[in-house]
Amino acid sequence: MTLEESIIVLGVGKNSNHQLIEQAYKNNLRKLQLQLTAGQSLSVRKQAEHKISQLENAIDVARHTVAQQTLPLPSQASIPSTIGQPVTSIPTSWWAIPNKVFVYSAGLAAATILLVVLLCAARAAGNKAEFRVFSVPWCYVELDGRALGTSGQVEAFKVTPGVHTITLRTDSDVITKEMEFHKDKPAMLKVKFQDRRAYVTPL
Repeated sequence: MTLEESIIVLGVGKNSNHQLIEQAYKNNLRKLQLQLTAGQSLSVRKQAEHKISQLENAIDVARHTVAQQTLPLPSQASIPSTIGQPVTSIPTSWWAIPNKVFVYSAGLAAATILLVVLLCAARAAGNKAEFRVFSVPWCYVELDGRALGTSGQVEAFKVTPGVHTITLRTDSDVITKEMEFHKDKPAMLKVKFQDRRAYVTPL
């Protein structure tokens, strides 16, 4: 249900504020509850139940959207409400405006989440160790079974500090070596497949 529909259901008039809306809701609910008493026909009771359901939806929309603000309704032709009271329509431009408090809170929450993500990303990036691979001939580089790329790249491979298994592959040979990486000590892994040698030198 839109705010415009809820205003029609509640049957409020021009410049209705939060208190007037609440009072209109109580009055309308009281009238409809009288139609649920014993002695009323089944069709009347069912219609009253349907209108009460609409009224509950309408007040929920109004409470969440209007809060303590007034409703600037223009003076236009009266529209019959679903509960027999005249009401004027509200301009689309008003009910399309979101609650300022909600927008501010949502924006603040989004900014906080973004800041936390950026801090975590910065911390994660700052905790990485770096190494490069120089190989003759060139080879494919794997870290703990995960492909990183080829040797000889300009950009260093990044890895969490600690001991890892490096696998170096050509079309015809494979060399596996365990290496320990440190955060502040970039390393160079030099590989010679002809001699089956792989050794580490600091950068």
